[in-house]
Amino acid sequence: MLIWSPICDGIDNVLAEDPLKFIIAPFIQEGALASLLGDIKVSDEFEVITRWRPEDISSGVSDPEVFNFLAENNYKLWIHNDIHLKLLITESDQCFVGSANITGRGLGLSSAGNVEAGHWCTLEAEDIQELHALFGESRIVTQQIYELVAEHKRKSPAPTPRQDPFEFPDEEKPFTLLSLPAIENPQRFLILAASSDFRDDDERHRFLHDCALLSLGSSSPNNHWFVDADSEDVLISSFAHFEFAQELSDLLEEEKSMHFGRVTSWIHDRCEEVPLPYRWEVKEAVNRLYNWLQFCFDEISWDQPNISQILRWNDVGPFRRRVDADLPEEIQEELLMEAIHRIDQYGIEPHHDSTDYDVIVDDKRYPPIPIVAFAIESKYGCNIPSGHIRGGSGTRCFSILEKAGFNIVKK
Repeated sequence: MLIWSPICDGIDNVLAEDPLKFIIAPFIQEGALASLLGDIKVSDEFEVITRWRPEDISSGVSDPEVFNFLAENNYKLWIHNDIHLKLLITESDQCFVGSANITGRGLGLSSAGNVEAGHWCTLEAEDIQELHALFGESRIVTQQIYELVAEHKRKSPAPTPRQDPFEFPDEEKPFTLLSLPAIENPQRFLILAASSDFRDDDERHRFLHDCALLSLGSSSPNNHWFVDADSEDVLISSFAHFEFAQELSDLLEEEKSMHFGRVTSWIHDRCEEVPLPYRWEVKEAVNRLYNWLQFCFDEISWDQPNISQILRWNDVGPFRRRVDADLPEEIQEELLMEAIHRIDQYGIEPHHDSTDYDVIVDDKRYPPIPIVAFAIESKYGCNIPSGHIRGGSGTRCFSILEKAGFNIVKK
């Protein structure tokens, strides 16, 4: 069923319970936006995408003062001059799609309101991926951009015919935190690509953000992403050719090693946000970035010899990538037994025999790592290449086997 004018009255009941997270509309006026937000719940991560063309600013349908209003409330404003869509999106991925802009007439806040209509729907995975891509194509509004547009408004108070777009200054900081991976490591990303088994909606959004960031789309009817024998190679290639990763890897190759503080400062200085991201936000992003760099670049590794983590460039050859930290805490005994039967029938390739420990089943010895690797492949439908799982006392691999009741003994 459609919601008709006045739109503001028709959407309040949903937004009173489900916080509004995004507004995307070409025309937004400060007064109308303040009135809308004043009567509903608003997400702490609320952001807006709008359109600022010179003629829109001159006519008053787009309002540069929206920037100050949002900045005072610690919200972000983006501009994208090709948008025509009007969307209100909540934290639970409910989306109001309609004809109304965020203006007095559009929302029905004035006596002479427009005739508008729209309806609520639920965003699908591909919709969320498109949304992340839209943010990636948008430019965040800075104080400098606001002042340029506000000056145009003062000098051109009357409506003007269509003009050339604003000539904004070059971006001094070419990246934002949206330019960094959101999933904690590539191994987890590959598992999610194969299974779509998300821990929660936040992880789902993070995964879709990374799909958009690396231009990795869904191609299967069951919403599994690019899952085939070359999935890992596709992911590595996409990340390695990503501009942010290229710049940082080039710098690391030159400097050979970088302490955590050095990497954090470099990223902080190159991330344009309004307001600038707090240091702890960048540190979280750096922790994720380390995992991606080590996995996708054979020359890059990191360790923590003292308190500070050190990122290193190694010219001596590749380092083995491992997924130990991302293994599940438990795997059903049935899956582990299936893995053992697989070993009985086909062997342990591409994995290798154990050097120090074996699992004893029916008086027969089996290497621990292939058992866990094959069980994970059965559970998630993904490939675990040789060298990706760490074995030994105290590792997650051994913990999985012990929790399932298997006996691990020294050779």
